[in-house]
Amino acid sequence: MSDDNTVVCESCHRIYKGSKCPECGDTNTFKVDNDSVEWFQCKDQKKDEGKPAVGQMKGDFPRALMMLAKLTSYGIKEGKAAGEWKSIPNAEARFEDAHGRHDLLMHTEYRDKESMFPHAAHRAWDAMAVLELILIEEEND
Repeated sequence: MSDDNTVVCESCHRIYKGSKCPECGDTNTFKVDNDSVEWFQCKDQKKDEGKPAVGQMKGDFPRALMMLAKLTSYGIKEGKAAGEWKSIPNAEARFEDAHGRHDLLMHTEYRDKESMFPHAAHRAWDAMAVLELILIEEEND
């Protein structure tokens, strides 16, 4: 990758060609050779190794995540306190049942008649609720 125009930004360490960093706009740079380019690439790759790809998830599922956020807000507007669902008696079984009902209904109708949200959104929310309850239980064991 390195040639006479390859530089590294002193602020964010992005490797690029040109006079102004496309990442942060800084103009303070230093030239690098092939070995340095490989080191900076390796250094940047190691930063995220083993970390959850939350940004990637948001990038991959922006509409679905926004729909789930809207469905959560709908529940709060209906008088349910944020997080109250976690303390419902037999919550895991009840959300499993709700997931199943929405799974069946989504094959005959697109939207839930009460909330007007797609059944697929309810299924996803119920699945996340069950997963959250399982993970909480695992943490407490």
